[in-house]
Amino acid sequence: MAISGIGSKDSHILSNEVLNQQNLFRSFDKNKDRALDQNEFNEFTKTLGFSGHDLFKSIDKNQDGKISFNEFSKSMPEIKAEVFKKIDIDRNGKLDSKEIESFAKLYHLDPKKLSALFKADKDGNVGLEEFIKNFGEVLENPATFTDAPAESSTKSKKSKIDPETLKRIKTQLNEQRLQSQGSILANILPSQPANKIDFFW
Repeated sequence: MAISGIGSKDSHILSNEVLNQQNLFRSFDKNKDRALDQNEFNEFTKTLGFSGHDLFKSIDKNQDGKISFNEFSKSMPEIKAEVFKKIDIDRNGKLDSKEIESFAKLYHLDPKKLSALFKADKDGNVGLEEFIKNFGEVLENPATFTDAPAESSTKSKKSKIDPETLKRIKTQLNEQRLQSQGSILANILPSQPANKIDFFW
Protein backbone atom coordinates (compact mmCIF):
# COMPACT_ATOMS: atom_id res chain seq x y z
CA MET A 1 0.00 0.00 0.00
CA ALA A 2 1.41 3.37 -1.01
CA ILE A 3 1.95 5.98 1.65
CA SER A 4 0.80 9.45 0.68
CA GLY A 5 3.62 11.92 0.25
CA ILE A 6 6.36 9.29 0.40
CA GLY A 7 8.27 8.05 -2.64
CA SER A 8 8.87 4.37 -3.33
CA LYS A 9 12.44 4.51 -1.98
CA ASP A 10 11.34 6.27 1.22
CA SER A 11 8.46 3.82 1.63
CA HIS A 12 10.93 0.95 1.48
CA ILE A 13 13.09 2.58 4.15
CA LEU A 14 10.05 3.23 6.35
CA SER A 15 8.87 -0.36 5.92
CA ASN A 16 12.27 -1.74 6.93
CA GLU A 17 12.36 0.54 9.97
CA VAL A 18 8.97 -0.73 11.16
CA LEU A 19 9.94 -4.36 10.58
CA ASN A 20 13.19 -3.90 12.49
CA GLN A 21 11.33 -2.26 15.37
CA GLN A 22 8.95 -5.22 15.42
CA ASN A 23 11.86 -7.63 15.72
CA LEU A 24 13.25 -5.53 18.55
CA PHE A 25 9.86 -5.45 20.29
CA ARG A 26 9.32 -9.20 19.88
CA SER A 27 12.70 -10.09 21.35
CA PHE A 28 11.63 -8.58 24.69
CA ASP A 29 8.01 -9.75 24.60
CA LYS A 30 8.88 -12.90 26.56
CA ASN A 31 5.32 -14.10 27.16
CA LYS A 32 4.34 -13.40 23.53
CA ASP A 33 1.24 -11.37 24.43
CA ARG A 34 2.19 -8.65 21.92
CA ALA A 35 2.82 -6.13 24.69
CA LEU A 36 5.64 -5.25 27.07
CA ASP A 37 4.90 -5.23 30.78
CA GLN A 38 7.02 -3.29 33.27
CA ASN A 39 9.53 -6.11 33.74
CA GLU A 40 9.95 -6.75 30.03
CA PHE A 41 10.44 -3.06 29.31
CA ASN A 42 12.94 -2.82 32.16
CA GLU A 43 14.94 -5.65 30.60
CA PHE A 44 15.02 -3.72 27.33
CA THR A 45 16.21 -0.45 28.89
CA LYS A 46 18.69 -2.35 31.07
CA THR A 47 20.53 -3.47 27.93
CA LEU A 48 20.84 0.21 27.01
CA GLY A 49 22.25 1.16 30.38
CA PHE A 50 19.37 2.96 32.12
CA SER A 51 16.31 2.24 34.22
CA GLY A 52 13.01 2.29 32.39
CA HIS A 53 10.75 2.46 35.45
CA ASP A 54 9.72 6.12 35.10
CA LEU A 55 9.83 6.09 31.30
CA PHE A 56 7.38 3.18 31.23
CA LYS A 57 4.66 5.34 32.77
CA SER A 58 5.04 8.09 30.18
CA ILE A 59 5.03 5.64 27.26
CA ASP A 60 2.00 3.70 28.50
CA LYS A 61 -0.42 6.34 27.23
CA ASN A 62 -3.64 4.48 28.01
CA GLN A 63 -2.35 3.47 31.45
CA ASP A 64 -3.25 -0.22 31.03
CA GLY A 65 0.02 -1.39 32.55
CA LYS A 66 1.41 -2.56 29.22
CA ILE A 67 3.22 -1.02 26.26
CA SER A 68 1.79 -1.90 22.87
CA PHE A 69 3.91 -1.98 19.75
CA ASN A 70 2.35 1.30 18.62
CA GLU A 71 3.29 2.97 21.92
CA PHE A 72 6.76 1.43 21.73
CA SER A 73 7.36 2.67 18.19
CA LYS A 74 6.19 6.20 18.99
CA SER A 75 8.42 6.30 22.08
CA MET A 76 11.67 5.75 20.15
CA PRO A 77 12.74 9.43 20.40
CA GLU A 78 12.30 9.32 24.20
CA ILE A 79 14.25 6.06 24.45
CA LYS A 80 17.08 7.43 22.30
CA ALA A 81 17.18 10.59 24.42
CA GLU A 82 17.69 8.46 27.54
CA VAL A 83 20.55 6.60 25.84
CA PHE A 84 22.04 9.97 24.88
CA LYS A 85 21.98 11.09 28.52
CA LYS A 86 23.70 7.84 29.50
CA ILE A 87 26.53 8.44 27.00
CA ASP A 88 26.84 12.17 27.76
CA ILE A 89 29.14 11.68 30.76
CA ASP A 90 30.02 15.36 31.26
CA ARG A 91 26.35 16.40 30.87
CA ASN A 92 27.09 19.20 28.41
CA GLY A 93 24.38 18.18 25.95
CA LYS A 94 26.88 16.97 23.33
CA LEU A 95 28.77 13.77 22.67
CA ASP A 96 32.47 14.00 21.93
CA SER A 97 34.57 11.28 20.30
CA LYS A 98 35.72 9.87 23.66
CA GLU A 99 32.16 9.48 24.94
CA ILE A 100 31.07 7.72 21.75
CA GLU A 101 34.12 5.47 21.88
CA SER A 102 33.44 4.53 25.52
CA PHE A 103 29.84 3.63 24.69
CA ALA A 104 30.97 1.59 21.67
CA LYS A 105 33.43 -0.43 23.73
CA LEU A 106 30.84 -1.08 26.44
CA TYR A 107 28.46 -2.67 23.93
CA HIS A 108 31.04 -4.27 21.63
CA LEU A 109 30.32 -1.86 18.81
CA ASP A 110 32.85 -0.56 16.32
CA PRO A 111 33.73 3.04 17.37
CA LYS A 112 34.55 4.10 13.80
CA LYS A 113 31.30 2.75 12.38
CA LEU A 114 29.33 4.33 15.21
CA SER A 115 31.02 7.72 14.80
CA ALA A 116 30.51 7.63 11.03
CA LEU A 117 26.76 7.26 11.59
CA PHE A 118 26.48 10.77 13.01
CA LYS A 119 27.18 14.15 11.42
CA ALA A 120 29.31 16.02 13.93
CA ASP A 121 29.29 19.81 14.31
CA LYS A 122 32.29 22.04 13.60
CA ASP A 123 33.77 21.11 16.99
CA GLY A 124 33.46 17.40 16.30
CA ASN A 125 30.56 16.86 18.71
CA VAL A 126 27.20 15.16 18.18
CA GLY A 127 24.06 16.87 19.50
CA LEU A 128 20.85 15.30 20.79
CA GLU A 129 18.84 15.97 17.63
CA GLU A 130 21.44 14.33 15.41
CA PHE A 131 21.71 11.39 17.80
CA ILE A 132 17.95 10.79 17.88
CA LYS A 133 17.78 11.04 14.10
CA ASN A 134 20.32 8.28 13.46
CA PHE A 135 20.74 6.08 16.53
CA GLY A 136 17.74 3.97 15.52
CA GLU A 137 19.98 2.20 13.02
CA VAL A 138 22.05 0.84 15.90
CA LEU A 139 18.99 -0.32 17.86
CA GLU A 140 17.37 -1.94 14.85
CA ASN A 141 20.47 -3.31 13.07
CA PRO A 142 23.14 -3.80 15.74
CA ALA A 143 25.05 -6.39 13.70
CA THR A 144 26.00 -3.65 11.23
CA PHE A 145 27.94 -1.81 13.92
CA THR A 146 29.58 -4.63 15.87
CA ASP A 147 33.30 -5.22 16.16
CA ALA A 148 34.35 -7.57 13.37
CA PRO A 149 36.60 -10.48 14.41
CA ALA A 150 40.04 -10.50 12.88
CA GLU A 151 39.97 -11.87 9.34
CA SER A 152 43.67 -11.64 8.55
CA SER A 153 43.89 -15.28 7.56
CA THR A 154 41.08 -14.84 5.07
CA LYS A 155 42.42 -11.58 3.66
CA SER A 156 45.93 -12.98 3.27
CA LYS A 157 44.73 -15.55 0.78
CA LYS A 158 44.61 -14.21 -2.73
CA SER A 159 42.37 -16.93 -4.10
CA LYS A 160 38.78 -15.89 -4.75
CA ILE A 161 36.07 -17.06 -2.37
CA ASP A 162 32.94 -18.46 -3.95
CA PRO A 163 29.60 -16.87 -2.89
CA GLU A 164 28.43 -19.89 -0.86
CA THR A 165 31.63 -19.97 1.20
CA LEU A 166 31.41 -16.22 1.79
CA LYS A 167 27.78 -16.59 2.92
CA ARG A 168 28.78 -19.35 5.36
CA ILE A 169 31.59 -17.20 6.79
CA LYS A 170 29.20 -14.29 7.35
CA THR A 171 26.73 -16.61 9.10
CA GLN A 172 29.46 -17.89 11.41
CA LEU A 173 30.58 -14.35 12.22
CA ASN A 174 27.02 -13.34 13.10
CA GLU A 175 26.71 -16.36 15.40
CA GLN A 176 29.97 -15.40 17.11
CA ARG A 177 28.69 -11.89 17.69
CA LEU A 178 25.49 -13.20 19.27
CA GLN A 179 27.55 -15.17 21.79
CA SER A 180 29.42 -12.11 23.11
CA GLN A 181 28.53 -11.81 26.81
CA GLY A 182 27.19 -8.45 27.89
CA SER A 183 26.72 -7.37 24.28
CA ILE A 184 23.63 -5.45 23.30
CA LEU A 185 23.28 -7.98 20.49
CA ALA A 186 22.47 -10.78 22.91
CA ASN A 187 19.04 -9.22 23.38
CA ILE A 188 18.15 -7.05 20.42
CA LEU A 189 19.51 -8.76 17.30
CA PRO A 190 16.48 -9.57 15.10
CA SER A 191 15.81 -13.29 15.22
CA GLN A 192 13.42 -13.66 12.31
CA PRO A 193 13.58 -12.75 8.61
CA ALA A 194 11.67 -9.57 7.85
CA ASN A 195 9.45 -11.31 5.30
CA LYS A 196 8.13 -13.65 8.01
CA ILE A 197 7.08 -10.95 10.46
CA ASP A 198 3.38 -10.52 11.18
CA PHE A 199 2.31 -6.94 11.78
CA PHE A 200 0.82 -6.10 15.14
CA TRP A 201 -2.07 -4.14 13.72
